Amino acid sequence: MIQPVGFARWSKFFEFQNIPNEEWISLAAYHLEGEAQLWYQLLKSEEEITWANLKEGLYARYGPTEFDDNFGYLTKLKQINTVREYQGHFERLLSCVGRLPQSQQVGCFSSGLKKHLRLDVQALKPTSLSSAVGLAHLYKAKCHSQHQILPSRENEESLPLSLSIGKTIKKLTPKELNERRNKGLCFNCDEQFSPRHRCKKFFFFIEVS
Repeated sequence: MIQPVGFARWSKFFEFQNIPNEEWISLAAYHLEGEAQLWYQLLKSEEEITWANLKEGLYARYGPTEFDDNFGYLTKLKQINTVREYQGHFERLLSCVGRLPQSQQVGCFSSGLKKHLRLDVQALKPTSLSSAVGLAHLYKAKCHSQHQILPSRENEESLPLSLSIGKTIKKLTPKELNERRNKGLCFNCDEQFSPRHRCKKFFFFIEVS
């Protein structure tokens, strides 16, 4: 489908493809859909269609108005879901705003990222929009990777003591360890051990020789 608001690009495309002028209207009309196609059929029944009045009518109905503040929308845009989705919204608005200095493009894009990504991207001071976008995707992938390798509670027992923070450490003698074993107590808490046992409070017991 040809977007009505991209009408200016239609002419350039037709000229580039060396399409005769008399075929422009029929080709453009063929690619209109929905409300735009219904409007075209109505216009066709009321008057003779020329490239000029077709262009004027489409812009009047689907083009930007003097009340549209696309730059304002761009500066207020915030990332809600994925970086890729945010990037798409940002680039669509940027195309409506027109030419902006790279510094402004980078500033607008970075400021709309989620906080943890925004700080990482801004710290490296990218000088172009493409660099800022690339860094945002890179840091998002890094965060996803780190999230996947975080230890779960089930394998926490196997972690070295140096990686276990905030746990109580109890030093037991071999005799005390044997007593816990004979009583069927868990070695990581003071409750009875069973195959489905889950510790409510963790300790680390160290054998004292």
